Amino acid sequence: MSTTPSRLDEPRMHAWLVLDAVRTRAFFESIQRVVRPGDTVVDIGSGSGLLALFAAKAGAKKVYAIERSPSANLAIAHAVANGVADVIEVVREEAADAFDPAHPKFLAGARDARVIVGEILGHFAPDEDMHRVFTAAKRVARPDAVTVPQSYALTLALAAHERTRADAAALDDVHGISLVALRRLLTSRPLVDTVRSSELLGDEARTDTFAVAGPMPRTYRATFTASRAGAANAVVAGFDCMLDDRTRLSTAVDSAPTTWEQTVFPLDPPLDVVPGTAVTLTLEPRLVTERATYRWRAETATEVRTGDAMSGMLSEGNADWLAELGLQLKAPTTTTWTSSLDVLSSMLAGGPTDDVATLAARALAAHPQRFADVDDARQEVLRLLRLLEIF
Repeated sequence: MSTTPSRLDEPRMHAWLVLDAVRTRAFFESIQRVVRPGDTVVDIGSGSGLLALFAAKAGAKKVYAIERSPSANLAIAHAVANGVADVIEVVREEAADAFDPAHPKFLAGARDARVIVGEILGHFAPDEDMHRVFTAAKRVARPDAVTVPQSYALTLALAAHERTRADAAALDDVHGISLVALRRLLTSRPLVDTVRSSELLGDEARTDTFAVAGPMPRTYRATFTASRAGAANAVVAGFDCMLDDRTRLSTAVDSAPTTWEQTVFPLDPPLDVVPGTAVTLTLEPRLVTERATYRWRAETATEVRTGDAMSGMLSEGNADWLAELGLQLKAPTTTTWTSSLDVLSSMLAGGPTDDVATLAARALAAHPQRFADVDDARQEVLRLLRLLEIF
């Protein structure tokens, strides 16, 4: 079970992230090194405002802290508490809109930014649309603007991962019952876990290095060489991130533990290796923010093991829905229209608005038999907005 706090408990989540001493110190040291007195700084996904506060402490004359969620209230409170409310301006907008000159909510002050910071690293480094957002920000910032972080590589290794082995074995015999179908689904799904160095079958290999303000890679690949014999039942992924030219933040297994842990991609059946075996490891994130869409591959000179999280979907309907988003090579020609899509359509029919009450009223008017009252409609509207990552 993951120890990551629920998104519904944002105060605990922000405290949990800040209390990751490795993460927090790395960003503090980098921002102190990169930000110069008088700089304008943009902080993407500011959350509690900590990185914005670091920038103000380093001498920035203006910091735009972009945060669309209610966590913006934390950033405001912390700016006041630390006496820098005149330096930090909290911008309650979607980052993509703030950096779009054609959008009504474009942040004109971003044109003055010399430093663009943002801790939007996921368990799998670019999980949180990092490439798209940093690229958009750098496009409108000063020509000499720099980003924190600067670049990253993934670390990949084969492992004899005990949790994957134990979970699969337990499903083979549940008081004499074999749950073979559930076992198959489990061994098709990536998981986040803290992997021990003793579980690795060799030193971690690095992929190429990628700039955060650059194109999103479609494939990550590295060549791993085994240094001990074993049955590799997982590909383990971490990241090495350069926050600036000197500050490194790593979630590799051989680094200090962090809240990110590692991402584990199961191999079933395991791949047997001996010392000296060279294995090409490949990861393909179809939708970078959702590891349930990833595909992976481990290939030696004579054997291949592959995994595809989409083959572990619980129902064919989910797979069809993902295919509609272009997440499969073969897209269907039809889909199933649901009542939720009807509600979404009615919400949007009257034109754009950011007023939830208006959206709820539209939904109720279009579907009076579906909702008991406007409050009932409002719950459905909020659920749909959360699914769209709007609210």
